[in-house]
Amino acid sequence: MKLYSVFIVLQFIYFIHIVLYYFFWKKAIKNQTVNYTAIQNKFISIIIVARNEEAYIENCIKSILAQSYDSKNWELIIVDDFSEDNTVSIAYNYISDKIHLIELKKILPAENAFTANKKTAITHAIQIAKGEIIACTDADCEVGETWLQLINDSFQNEKIQFVTGPVLFKNENTFLDKFQIVDMYSLIGITCATIQMEKPYMCNGANLAYRKNTFISCNGFDGIDKLATGDDVLLMHKIHARFGKNSIKYLNTKSAIVYTHTEETLLGLYHQRTRWVSKTTSYNSMFILFTAIFMYFYHTAILFLPLLLLYFHQSFYIFIYCFGVKLFLDTFFIHKISKHFDKKYSVLLMPIFELVYMIYVCVIGLSAIVGRYTWKNRKLKSKY
Repeated sequence: MKLYSVFIVLQFIYFIHIVLYYFFWKKAIKNQTVNYTAIQNKFISIIIVARNEEAYIENCIKSILAQSYDSKNWELIIVDDFSEDNTVSIAYNYISDKIHLIELKKILPAENAFTANKKTAITHAIQIAKGEIIACTDADCEVGETWLQLINDSFQNEKIQFVTGPVLFKNENTFLDKFQIVDMYSLIGITCATIQMEKPYMCNGANLAYRKNTFISCNGFDGIDKLATGDDVLLMHKIHARFGKNSIKYLNTKSAIVYTHTEETLLGLYHQRTRWVSKTTSYNSMFILFTAIFMYFYHTAILFLPLLLLYFHQSFYIFIYCFGVKLFLDTFFIHKISKHFDKKYSVLLMPIFELVYMIYVCVIGLSAIVGRYTWKNRKLKSKY
């Protein structure tokens, strides 16, 4: 009976989390305003840090060139991070008075070819950026034609210091693709809801923007510069800590979607998500730390329930109960998010996704604590 009581409490806490996420998600939709006739068109500097992106960078650049935003009011700064393929030669084809290229191998020591340089790359780009607003995306992404306009409109509100938005996947063919799509819907919902709650949890570096003066006033990446990741989330936390309520905005509209590509292999997904989660240990917010620890414990506990059958015969029934309730809550939440963006997901695969997700949380949580992973042909650790 004690075991049953423990899981009743865990399930209730999870239920409260999902209800709160959904409530604040809906509130964010109601509060979303889009203004295409902004008072002032601000100059925006777009920064892309690229490493070994020959397959995608051209489409990324073309999507930026297709912006509806007045071309007189933006520039693109591409920073190549020691690419080992044809990324630089492709980028050179687009160099102009508004598209610039920085090659880190020309300004950093050769040993930096084996380290994480994204924060350094962004800092160098900001030093030469002309824009009042800094917008960031990734070299393997494609942005919508109104992306810059939406960013500009958001910063008409002087309280807003940092803007982020949804990132979705273009390819949805394999089981692994479909799993990542469902996972991303969940991340989008939580990101939007927690920003609306004034408890910003996460964001995606492929779709964000901030004021240049805000970056400078927060001393850039000082204090988080020894971490391999965190150019997005940890910077957002610094800005929110300094500027407080209503300083962070989520662009919860279809027009704000940035599209990227799924990881093609299970190993690639493992390394990517380990990289994402590894910065969790550097969070200062008790709300975020409690949520992360609870979610890890909750999923791991349910996953290991069937193993207790030899000792607790009721553990199977507790597993069915917890799994069923979680499946219902997650399906409901993900359905609402996918519907908002006019997207589909594999609802019939949700029971399998749930099982895979519990294993995924358990494995990635442990690997993130170790903090070692491979990314873009580099063997990295979360802190250096």
